Parts: sequence; structure tokens; C-alpha cells
Amino acid sequence: MQPLTNANHAYRLKSFAVFGFGLFVILYRFYSSTMLSELANPIVPELVFPSIDNSYWLLLLSGVPQFLLSHSYLITFVDLLLFVLPLAAMFSDKKQGLAIAFTIFYTLYFFIFNTYSGHHYHGLFGLLIISIPFWTNKPERFNLLWRAVRYYLLFLFVSGACWKLFRGAAFDPMHMHNILLQQHGQLLAEQPGSFYAQGIRWLLNHPTVSYSMFLATTIIEFSFIIGFFTARFDRVLLVLFLLFCITNFLVMHIVSAELLVLGATLVDWDRIAARQERLQAGKPVAQQVVG
Repeated sequence: MQPLTNANHAYRLKSFAVFGFGLFVILYRFYSSTMLSELANPIVPELVFPSIDNSYWLLLLSGVPQFLLSHSYLITFVDLLLFVLPLAAMFSDKKQGLAIAFTIFYTLYFFIFNTYSGHHYHGLFGLLIISIPFWTNKPERFNLLWRAVRYYLLFLFVSGACWKLFRGAAFDPMHMHNILLQQHGQLLAEQPGSFYAQGIRWLLNHPTVSYSMFLATTIIEFSFIIGFFTARFDRVLLVLFLLFCITNFLVMHIVSAELLVLGATLVDWDRIAARQERLQAGKPVAQQVVG
């Protein structure tokens, strides 16, 4: 089989979706002043937070973050690469090296930012995972890795449902009530009159409604198990995925936007590519008729 290039329409669409999303994420982070070059220098020791994750400790022991952050020109160069690599990967026919570099430097950003920001954010992890299939241009390997990322997304949802079921949370009518109190306690204390706080208070005062939402979320998560057996319902799962992310933000103020890229594995890119190719093939005919 021929190596994958941008001449393969479906492959090109996947590439634009993944690396275009990566470019959008880094542009947003630039807009929100969360680039590595914008971290405090010198670093405040109290903000260094490897937690109990061995990978963060190993990175700190390697001295790489400390070395990069102590040289402003190096960390600025890393920031520039975060813009250049996804843009280059979108348009290059030989993506393997660019994709590997993309994963490495975005992983570096992921670990350094989480370590020195005092909190471990997980949203960027989806982008790191879905960039791995582009490490190869062999169709069979690429498709295998792409399907593996799809199964990873399915696992995230199904395991979330199983966690709620096995721990008994799904059968506790007050569980969502307690989660809302823990999640929004500070908001309710500091801005009790805000529109959002009033909405949360209403849910707290109606535990049956909040529990019904929690139970519905558990059912939605568990419904992703069907994806392990067939891809026929992937469009439905994609809608449920988007609905979950939107609801999670509205109710819990948890931003899952950077995980949305994993939804690309639920899209039938071959069908979209075939439709676009048919439309493109019909353009010359339409122009001749008009002429």
C-alpha cells in the first residue's frame, strides 16, 4: 500500500482536524497568557507541584524544566515551536517527524506548565494521544493507532460509569448534591447573588433533579460500551460526547474543551472525503452547463 500523504483526502482531513485543533489550543493559551515563557522567573518554589506523579518527579530530576526556564531564549524557542509544528504538520506530506516533534514538545509543555502552575490540568492529554497515529505514514499502522485512540475515548467514558456504579455513587440520591456543594462552595459563599450561584442553589434545593442529572450522565457514559462492538452508532456517540462536555461545563464549570479533539475518532472521515470529492468532481460539469 502507498504511504499516506495529503493526497489521501480522508488522511488530510484528519490531519487538519488534529493539528488545526492543536494550533487553536496554543493560540488560545497565548491569548490567555499561559505560555511557558510567561511563567514567573525566577520560579517561586512554593508553586512547584509534582504531586505524587512519578513522571513529574522524573522530569524535575532530569533538570530539563529548570534548565529551559532559566534561559529565556530557549523557553521562547520552545513556545515558538508550539505554533510552528502544528502548522507545518497540517500542510506537509511527510508528517511523521513533525508529528513526533509535536507530541514531544506539547508533552514537555504539558508537564512543565502543570508542574509550575501549581495544579495538574488534564485537558491537553487528548491532543497528545491523538497525535500519535501520525507518527507513521503506513496505512495499516495509522488506521490501527487511530482505532486505538477511539477505543481509549470509549474506555474513558465506560470506566467513568463503572467507577460510579461499583462505588455505589450511582445509587446515592444525595451524591450529586454533595458534589455540587464541594465544587461550588466558594462561589456560593463569595457571590451568592450571581445568576449562576442561584442556579446551583436551585439544584441543591431540588436533590431529585440533580440526582436525575447524575444518573442520566452515568447512563450516557455507560452507553459508550456499544462502541467496542460496532462503529455504526459513532455519530450518536459523538453527539452524546459533545452534550456531556457542554453539560459538564454548565453544571460543574469543568472545561473539557481540549478533550473534544478525541471526538474526531468518532467521525466518518472517509464518508466526508468521498462526498467532497464527488462535489469537486461535479464542479467542472456545472461550470460548463452555466457557460
